[in-house]
Amino acid sequence: MTIDNQLNSARYRLFFIILLTVIGVSVLFYIIIEPRYIELYILAVVLSAAFLLYLYMLLKNYYFIYASITNTEMTLRYFLVHPALGTRKSIIISAREFYNYKIVKKLFGLQKYIVLYQRTPRGIAKYPPLSVTAFSQEDFQEFTNQLDALIKGV
Repeated sequence: MTIDNQLNSARYRLFFIILLTVIGVSVLFYIIIEPRYIELYILAVVLSAAFLLYLYMLLKNYYFIYASITNTEMTLRYFLVHPALGTRKSIIISAREFYNYKIVKKLFGLQKYIVLYQRTPRGIAKYPPLSVTAFSQEDFQEFTNQLDALIKGV
């Protein structure tokens, strides 16, 4: 089963680009156009609103996630949707080594993370939390159902 949030991630990435463009254009207007031609409070409101939306998007911590879950292994490929930040990462866990997962919410429920656990010869290993905030509710439910099936060995 393959699950990805490509459409949602593309929307968030485009929104980041638009916000950065609005912030850049607002600053350029202030620098290039003399302040007497534009009311400063209008510029301040636009710049403040764009900056607050940008901070909100950064706090949500959206990731593109491609998940391929079969009876033999689980493959997760992910990266931060911010246009300038983040690196591409991958996790591959065989079905025999996959132990469990835990859902964690942070920042008053704004961020939703999943923590994966894997069996190793030295015990249980815990992967760093992976933000699943960008998943739609249906994709997230399907993802957790597939993880539950992988744990049960179905």
